[in-house]
Amino acid sequence: MSQSVILIPVPSADPAVGEWRKKYDDVALHGIPSHITLLFPFKKPSEITQKIIQKLNALFSHVKQFSFTLDNVNTFPNVIFLEPNPKDKFIELTETIVHNFPDNLPYEGKFPSINPHLTIGGLREEQKIHYLKEKIVCDISNKLPIKTKAQEAWLMVKDESGEWHIHTRFPFYS
Repeated sequence: MSQSVILIPVPSADPAVGEWRKKYDDVALHGIPSHITLLFPFKKPSEITQKIIQKLNALFSHVKQFSFTLDNVNTFPNVIFLEPNPKDKFIELTETIVHNFPDNLPYEGKFPSINPHLTIGGLREEQKIHYLKEKIVCDISNKLPIKTKAQEAWLMVKDESGEWHIHTRFPFYS
């Protein structure tokens, strides 16, 4: 199924979580880098017009690069992730995108609030998630905190073979 996502790439997280993502985050093997999602799902690739790109470009051209830290490993049911600190800018960006594209709710409106995160991995069995979290924390704790900067957003699309590709990059100003 063709899909798209708007995300902020976080390549500086790869040395700490890259190998874990390859094992436990399916999209890591199909072209999605370490990232913090701003909006998923976005549009079907066939619906992404030049007008939509222009609207996104206008939106992101007003975003100043910002620093954040990844310093805490946490869990949702069945998911292990790093929390960005502060979260406010990510939430604000998601809310701005949704305001401009109200038909595209984060995760199709399945969750009551926006919770920015960098997925490390997931398991289908809830009881094993805490064991895996302990292993990950033990492995990466000496690599934290990860201090980094959001410099751009990417619109990525999934093709019919299941691979993800960068459609458009939207640089933030410095």
